[in-house]
Amino acid sequence: MRNKAVRLICPRCFFILMKEDVKGQEVDHCIRCGGTFIEKGKENIVLGKTASPDIWKGTEICEKRASEKLVCPVDYHTLNTYRVEFDKEKVVVDTCPECEGLWIDPQEGKKLLDIVLHAGQSNSSTLNEKPGVTSYLFQLFSGMPVEAWNPVHHKPVLTLGLMGLLIAIFILQLTQVEMHSLFVLVPTQFLSGDQWWTLISAGFLHGGIAHLLGNLYFLYIFGDNVEDYIGRLRFVVLYMSSLVLSTLSYTLIRSDSESGFLGASGAIAGLMGAYFVLFPKIKLYFTILFIPIRLNVVWYLAAWLVFNAVMMASGVAGIAWSAHIGGFVVGVMFGVLFRFQSIQDHIQTK
Repeated sequence: MRNKAVRLICPRCFFILMKEDVKGQEVDHCIRCGGTFIEKGKENIVLGKTASPDIWKGTEICEKRASEKLVCPVDYHTLNTYRVEFDKEKVVVDTCPECEGLWIDPQEGKKLLDIVLHAGQSNSSTLNEKPGVTSYLFQLFSGMPVEAWNPVHHKPVLTLGLMGLLIAIFILQLTQVEMHSLFVLVPTQFLSGDQWWTLISAGFLHGGIAHLLGNLYFLYIFGDNVEDYIGRLRFVVLYMSSLVLSTLSYTLIRSDSESGFLGASGAIAGLMGAYFVLFPKIKLYFTILFIPIRLNVVWYLAAWLVFNAVMMASGVAGIAWSAHIGGFVVGVMFGVLFRFQSIQDHIQTK
């Protein structure tokens, strides 16, 4: 057991390590060489799930190397040195064989995350295991896709909170029948200046339990990674912009309609559009005619977009195809912007 009162010594330059709070976790940081010692279990929060040695040790992307002769600042065991490498990207990290703490030199944490994530998205990597029987049966009977491998680095607080909000509102719908007439968008009424708030409120209502569950599922599998990549504030901007503009696109295309519109699918389509741009290498599993298929998310979402366009052009009623398309286009535009900003930020930190 570590004595918290003892000041630790940097294994790299022998300077006293300073305690720092990173994302609510206490780590030991060297202000001279910039290295950081992270205790076992904290790396999932401080760096992200893919940084954990539990994921990459023992796989084909990890090779144990001759020790750098660094000493663990906690129990003084010689640190084991590993080279994590995939697709010409590599990083050297050190772990303690006793306490399993992780020593990270400057910039190594980000490199480690990227390498393991890229390996997990590859067809050839053992990190990316095939889904089991339960997943197969879920795909078969639900028709829903399953992400192959795309762990988030931080808890998707907004995505989970939004799911809870949609569930709470749906329960309220069941008990307050008048909500339908007050908050569902009717294009003719909205364009005449009545019930302007329905441009937003309609996106939080659902027409039934199947409608709700389908949207919750797609919100979770696409929303958590988008939130993790762009941050919470941008996530709110993306979601609300997609909601408003997707509803508006439906309203303008169906301007003479007196049928009510409701559902979060337009806003969620915006998340799917952003995902399309931000995670083009991710694979999805889905099942057609009992045959499991593994497909790049770009092709899956492109097929989904074409299907929506065909249904809209064919005049198939009952689903707001134009809202799906409008939301997706908004999400793609935001995704391009966020990706460009991420590249610029990376260049500036070089």
